[in-house]
Amino acid sequence: NVTYDWYAGNSGTTNRSGKFIAAHAAHAGLMMFWAGAFTLFELARYDASVPFGNQNLICLPHIAGLGIGGIENGVITEPYGMTVVAVLHLIFSGVLGAGGILHSTRYDGDLGNYPEGSRPKKFDFEWDDPDKLTFILGHHLIFLGLGNIQFVEWAQYHGIYDAATGATRQVVYNLDLGMIWNHQADFLQVSSLEDVMGGHAFLAFFTIIGGVFHIITKQFGEYTEFKGKGLLSAESVLSYSLAGVG
Repeated sequence: NVTYDWYAGNSGTTNRSGKFIAAHAAHAGLMMFWAGAFTLFELARYDASVPFGNQNLICLPHIAGLGIGGIENGVITEPYGMTVVAVLHLIFSGVLGAGGILHSTRYDGDLGNYPEGSRPKKFDFEWDDPDKLTFILGHHLIFLGLGNIQFVEWAQYHGIYDAATGATRQVVYNLDLGMIWNHQADFLQVSSLEDVMGGHAFLAFFTIIGGVFHIITKQFGEYTEFKGKGLLSAESVLSYSLAGVG
């Protein structure tokens, strides 16, 4: 008996947890397909004689920031790595799309119809069940924390692009809690890559601990219709964030 409006996030999948998974897999697949296809499109149009900022590029600067593509002084010297990243996104988009189709056509639309104790039943949820929603939220947070760890380790062992030096270099995170606390409101003023990586290392710890907390504890406070409606959109944001991290 949900009364959410049709435009409230994923209200169309209310009471259909299996379809909810299918929709999110399809959305993530579309996003990864766009990332891969647009990266190849930008590579085809890239002009090494013109700065990144004057070429209306979206994907290439982000990949270059990760130190992929042989970047020297802001110029791509070896595009093979970027091509590999683009093609992998296209391949994974097909995997996610296939998963969405599989959940839509072969699996039950409501995970609650599976036998008790089965793995699908474990992730069945209703919008008025805060304990199950926070249980699922906890898993999302843990994966986001793992994404942060991946980023920090990549910077430490492979290196990321440093605009100040015009080259890719290894960055060891500076886990200074005082620095992180002081930059809560002015994080855009951070000028050290070591501090940036320290912030991500802290986020990794914070989100993983938060995820474990949500998995093993129950909902605190009164559960209202407003919270349920908000979770419709929050789940989408978390899923899209995971796709972005990937």
